Order: sequence, then structure tokens, then C-alpha cells
Amino acid sequence: MKHIESGLKAGLGMGSRGETFINIEVLNETLGKSKTIRFLIDTGFNGYLQLSESDVLDLGLTIHNKSESSLADGRKVEMGITSTKIKILDQEITNFPIQFIANGVALIGTQLLKDTKKMLVLDYDGGYVTITSNNDLKNQIKLLIDTINS
Repeated sequence: MKHIESGLKAGLGMGSRGETFINIEVLNETLGKSKTIRFLIDTGFNGYLQLSESDVLDLGLTIHNKSESSLADGRKVEMGITSTKIKILDQEITNFPIQFIANGVALIGTQLLKDTKKMLVLDYDGGYVTITSNNDLKNQIKLLIDTINS
């Protein structure tokens, strides 16, 4: 039960259609602004974080640059980069790069989980999501998957 409880505390949740979310606090310490944003966990997005441009402007974050990028569906959009401090899963990360697009959805990509050596577990039957770095749990799940695949 510890993983589920800690997941709820971190704002992890699952929507009615199986979409998964996590709350991340994005800060602009220079201006004394912060905002807790609900990010969609996107396993198809191999980046770190994506915000909407309106969130970047609301927080007064500095825009470092903009360029044209292609989305998964082939559309071309103007994408910008900013960096700031974030708080995620009881960790603070400073000078964290975040990409943003004008009408984007707040997304967390798999690269952030990979870099922090976390495991994302989605239990659609139980209706919960957890992110863990517990090696015992990770090994148990790996062993179970290996058993199923053999």
C-alpha cells in the first residue's frame, strides 16, 4: 500500500479512459512565482517536460529560443525552450529544461523517468499508477515479466 499512498501524495492518478497524470510544481524563484501543474504521462513522448506557452508566460519564465519541430502526427509546430526549477516526487531539480508550444498539453516524457532511474507501473485493473525507484519492487516485476515471456 505504500506505493499507492505515496503515488496519491505525489498527485499521480488515472483518468476514466486510462490516461495517467502527475502533479509537478514549476517555479520561477526570481519572480517568486510557482504553479502546480497536472502533467499527462506520455509514454510516446521521449522528451522531458512540455508546457503550454501560456503556463510559461504566467510564470514569467525566460524563453531561451524557439524553433520548428515535428509532432508525432507529422504536424509542424513552433516549439520553445525555457529552463527553471521543478519539484517532482519529493525532488527538486534546478535549471531544468522544458519545451513548450502555443497550444500544448502539459506532458511528462519517458526521458525524465529514465534519467532518474524510476519505474512507471500502470495498474488498469486496480485503477492506479505509481512511479518507484524501489529496486526490490523493480526486480519482482522484472522477474514476473521474464516468467510470463518464457
